[in-house]
Amino acid sequence: MDWPQLTERALDLLNTPLLRLGDAVLTAGEATGFVVILLVSWIAAAVLRGLVRRVFSAQSDEEEGALVVVEPVVFFGVLVAGVLIGASVLGLDWRFVSAALNAPLVTISGSEVTPSTIAVFALIVAVSWGLSRLFRRATARSLTARQVDPGTIGITQRLLHYGVMAVGLAVALDNLGVNLAALFAAGAVFAVGIGFAMQNIAQNFVSGLILLVERSIKPGDIVEVEGTVVSVSHMGIRATVARTRAEEEIIIPNSLLVQNSVKNYTYQDALYRLRTTVGVSYGSDVRQVLQVLETTAERIDWRVPSHEPVVILREFSDSAVTFDVSVWMNDPWTAPRALSALNQDIWWALKEAEVTIAFPQLDVHFDAAALERLPRAS
Repeated sequence: MDWPQLTERALDLLNTPLLRLGDAVLTAGEATGFVVILLVSWIAAAVLRGLVRRVFSAQSDEEEGALVVVEPVVFFGVLVAGVLIGASVLGLDWRFVSAALNAPLVTISGSEVTPSTIAVFALIVAVSWGLSRLFRRATARSLTARQVDPGTIGITQRLLHYGVMAVGLAVALDNLGVNLAALFAAGAVFAVGIGFAMQNIAQNFVSGLILLVERSIKPGDIVEVEGTVVSVSHMGIRATVARTRAEEEIIIPNSLLVQNSVKNYTYQDALYRLRTTVGVSYGSDVRQVLQVLETTAERIDWRVPSHEPVVILREFSDSAVTFDVSVWMNDPWTAPRALSALNQDIWWALKEAEVTIAFPQLDVHFDAAALERLPRAS
């Protein structure tokens, strides 16, 4: 059998009627084309779903939520498109497909919302999120190459994400038919209405933006808030999460960090002055005590070599001659343990030098004439 005969038999097989629906006849070729289109659509949907998972890698709660929304939209959107194309292969007019895509579902501000506008809305949001992801990765690589600290990189990425998503959402809403000007006006009125009831939340939100822009406090900083030294773990728009030296997580409202005085021990550098006080008896040799304290402070291996220790005679108190010993270290977080080590070194050094460490005491003197007038026990 030659090639023309094979071709003719194949065409006859494809044109074989399989099913009659009214005036329409479904042939084997149309059925085969429909199945092939569905198969290709399924493969394309699976590939796009894999790409979406790579873009939205769920490294944060926001991206995990976006993945839940975007993944099914993309997957089923491609499948629906394949079904519509396959329907056209079966003989349905493209006008039917267009009518299905443009069928009005609801009216918003005088604009009809159709399946096609919803699909475009989801596509714009997905593209915006993908662009945000791309920009954040490029920014992280660029800033890391310039040796920018991780806290600054995280803050920059978050601000960039908010900016890109705000623009993308505005474009998507405008495509959906939402009047942004009216929305902003309504939002302003709404904000004024709830502002009095949500002053603290709004205050913390604005304070969070100020902290993100000023970068006076960054993740990883060691700060003192209301007398408690904490390490900043995460900075959000409303509150900041920090960890205490007792391994406790605390949530600090951002307004507290903006409106109150906060000690930031790592604002410009991690240099930290550790100071302790020791008192010796009045019978001690002051020159000897100064020499012992200076020698002890200089021998500490964890101090910063570029800053010499400082030992001063602070005051003549009631029970002791008081000295201040200061050394510098570059890890404020471990200051309590370093202070304990410094105090122990001073204790043993003074003991070895036979210098008496004073303790509170009180001398009471009685008047001899008064003692004579006191009744005596027989």
